[in-house]
Amino acid sequence: ASLGIDTVAEMRIVSYLLVVLSHLAIYKISKTILKNNKLLLLPNLLFLIWHPSIEGYVLWIDSFAQTTLLWSFYFLLRKGNKNSFLTGLLLGLTFLLKQTVAPLILLLGLYLFFKTKSKKTLFPELYGFLICVLALFVWIFALGVWKDFYYWTFIFNITTFAQMGRKTPQIMELIKIAPVFVLPALSLIYMFFKRTEKQLKYLLIFYFGAIFFALARFDYVHLQPALPFAILTLIYLVQLMVKKHSYIVKYTLLFLVFSIVWNAYLLRHFIGSNTYFFGRFESQLTSEVNKYRSSGKVFAFGTTPHIYYLTKTLPPGNIFAFQFPWFMKIAEEKVYYGLVNDPPAVVIRDKNAQVSGMNLVKNMPKISDYVNKYYKTVEVVGDTELMVRN
Repeated sequence: ASLGIDTVAEMRIVSYLLVVLSHLAIYKISKTILKNNKLLLLPNLLFLIWHPSIEGYVLWIDSFAQTTLLWSFYFLLRKGNKNSFLTGLLLGLTFLLKQTVAPLILLLGLYLFFKTKSKKTLFPELYGFLICVLALFVWIFALGVWKDFYYWTFIFNITTFAQMGRKTPQIMELIKIAPVFVLPALSLIYMFFKRTEKQLKYLLIFYFGAIFFALARFDYVHLQPALPFAILTLIYLVQLMVKKHSYIVKYTLLFLVFSIVWNAYLLRHFIGSNTYFFGRFESQLTSEVNKYRSSGKVFAFGTTPHIYYLTKTLPPGNIFAFQFPWFMKIAEEKVYYGLVNDPPAVVIRDKNAQVSGMNLVKNMPKISDYVNKYYKTVEVVGDTELMVRN
C-alpha cells in the first residue's frame, strides 16, 4: 500500500509485469550465451511451462527477486562500467528485498575478486551495491529501528526460526521439481571443473546462490529466483553437448514434451476459474464481519490475515505480525498489548488452523486466554468463528 498498490487488480498487474520482465531478461540472456539460434526460444518456453507449477502464480518477495537477479545476471554478461554498475545496483536492490541473497553476492564477489587481474574494474559493481546497502542503513537509522532490524535479520533467524520455522522438502515435492532442478545441478557441477567459459561459472554461482532462498524454509515460491537459472543452465549444457552428440536434440525434445505433460498433470487442479484468497468464502466472511463490527476494528486470530485489507481496517493497536508460531513466540506480547489497549469489535478465529503441524491458536496462549474471557461466538462461517465482546 505504501507503493500505491492497494487493490487486487493492481497487484495482478504487478505480477504480470514481473513475469514479462523475467521473460524479456531470459530472452536477452539467451541471445548472449546461446550461439545456436534453434535453441534461442527454448529457455522462454520451458520457463513458461514450469513457472506456474513452482507457484509462479503467487506474488511474493521472491517474485521480485527473480526479476532483479535475472537482470543483474544479464548486465554481468555485458562489458562496460555502466553494465557493471547496474549489476551491483540490482544485486543491492535484491539484498534490500531479501537478505538470503547474501550467499550469492558473497560467492560472486569472491569469484570476481580472485579471477579479475585489475581490481579497479570491480569498483562499478561495488559502488552500485553500496548505494542500495547504504540507503538501507540510512533508512533504518532514520526510523530508529536498528535493534529490531539486527534482531529479526540475524539473531531471530539463527535462534527461534532455526528451532521452529525450518521446513524440509517432502519426497514428493522433490520428485515434482527434480526434472528441472536436479539434472542441471549435477551437470553444472561436473562441467564447472571441465570447462573454462565465464558464462558457465556465472550460471553456477547464480543458480546455487539462488537456491539459498529455499533452504531455510522450503516452499516452491522460494525456488522462483533459481528456476530461470536452472532452465538456462540446462539449455546451455544442451548447446555444449549437441556439438559432439547429435542425439542430445532428441532427448531435449523428449524433455520438452515431458515438461508439458508433467506440468499439465501438476496444474490440473488449478485450471479453471478458481479464485484464491479473494473468493466466495472471503467475500461472505467480510460481509458478516462488517455486519457486526460497525466502525470498530477486527482481529484475525489464526486465520485470514488479509481480512484487514478486505475490511479496510488496521489490527488492534496498529500492530501486525504474521501468526506463525516462530514469530508469535517473540511478538505475542506486543500483539497482546495492542489487543488489550485497543479492543477490536470483532475477533475472527479458526481454532484448527495449523502451520507445519503446530496449532496457531494454542501457540498464542496469552491472546487465547484474553479472547476466551472477553469474547463470545455469535456466528460461524466455514471453520471460522465470528466473536464479539461479552
